[in-house]
Amino acid sequence: MNAITLLKNDHRKVERLFERYRTTTADGKAAILRELTYELSRHMAAEEKELYPVLRKTLPDGRSLMDDAVNEHQEAKGLLVDLGRADRGSFDMDAKVATLRQAIEHHVKDEEEEIFPKMAEMLAVKRVDELGTRIARAKQAAPDRPSASAARRSPGTSLRGVASAATDRVTGLFETHERMSPRRSSSRTRSGARKAARKRKISTSSSKTKTKTKARVKSSGRGRKSKSVAKKASRR
Repeated sequence: MNAITLLKNDHRKVERLFERYRTTTADGKAAILRELTYELSRHMAAEEKELYPVLRKTLPDGRSLMDDAVNEHQEAKGLLVDLGRADRGSFDMDAKVATLRQAIEHHVKDEEEEIFPKMAEMLAVKRVDELGTRIARAKQAAPDRPSASAARRSPGTSLRGVASAATDRVTGLFETHERMSPRRSSSRTRSGARKAARKRKISTSSSKTKTKTKARVKSSGRGRKSKSVAKKASRR
């Protein structure tokens, strides 16, 4: 497999995991974080073992580019260790994941916009394909999490990470409120309909009672009138 295609596919998978993390529940976030740790750890280890040594020697500015890339990997590994110790569902966890996401986005941009184009230019297609095969094999043997010592290189939570996590939480609250609103509205509508039905029933019952009362009054009046006429006739 082409190494560039393989690594870009990894990037897209990680991006989707980050997006899912931002919109899921606390329990769901823990599961996604485990998957992120697994995917990133294998990806970074394979790049460092098979890709970076080749590019360090092949690209004109390969040494400085690979030094920067490895440094970014070390910071990402440190954040992953920090996240493994964070309380599940906590704001600290969300802020660290946001910090990691932003760091990975920067790293991916450097690779896809600068390193990969130079790699495609300097290496033959066959060589890039061979690298892809070696990277895929290295991923299978790579550790699924960074070592605890990587925590020393963690940059800590960034202010941008805190701001992003706060925004995601507020957005989540609004979305939850909007999902609940139709149910409340429907409940109020059903309650209003029941009240209106009861009022109609009471009104109908009252109308029937008034009609019966009028009928009895009218019938009583006719009875009294008949008795009065009978009395006058007997006097005559």
